[in-house]
Amino acid sequence: MEKSKTIVLTNGKIIDAESHILVEKLVWQVEYDKDIAGISYHRLQLYHDQNIRCEILSIKKGRRLFGNSIESIWINTNIFYKAPYYDRTACKFKQQFIRDFIIFLLKENNLQLLQREGVQSTTLKQLYLL
Repeated sequence: MEKSKTIVLTNGKIIDAESHILVEKLVWQVEYDKDIAGISYHRLQLYHDQNIRCEILSIKKGRRLFGNSIESIWINTNIFYKAPYYDRTACKFKQQFIRDFIIFLLKENNLQLLQREGVQSTTLKQLYLL
């Protein structure tokens, strides 16, 4: 009988490597809207298993008229409208803080804590980052 491969995370949690998905990198990708001047989409892409990617969340940035918004089909983004993730005086999201928080949750294998209500997926429970 073969022994399954286990991984010890930074928080001491032990997980089964074969039933979890190793996140290789987390990258912000910027896409500019060609139809509406001044609008851009900043997508936080998560890469795993040789460049398979998943969009964790997206920030839509615009001029004052359009404002900024954050959305995700996977996670509840309400937490990111508060400090330290959102600067109310500048009306901007702090992307580095958001990315660092997502990385922290991935290293703890706890991204499912932000899972949106009604999302029926086990993928967020399986993601981890070393």
